[in-house]
Amino acid sequence: MSLRTEKTYIYWIRSFSHYNNHRRPRDMGSDEVMRYWFRRGRSGR
Repeated sequence: MSLRTEKTYIYWIRSFSHYNNHRRPRDMGSDEVMRYWFRRGRSGR
């Protein structure tokens, strides 16, 4: 895996965690993932 890919994955994980009040991704389920992606899509990011 390239360094750029790893940095991108880290960015998304941090963004997801921040959106969910810094909870660990392993402690969340599909509902949190769907809300996160729905919000990302609506904000145009």
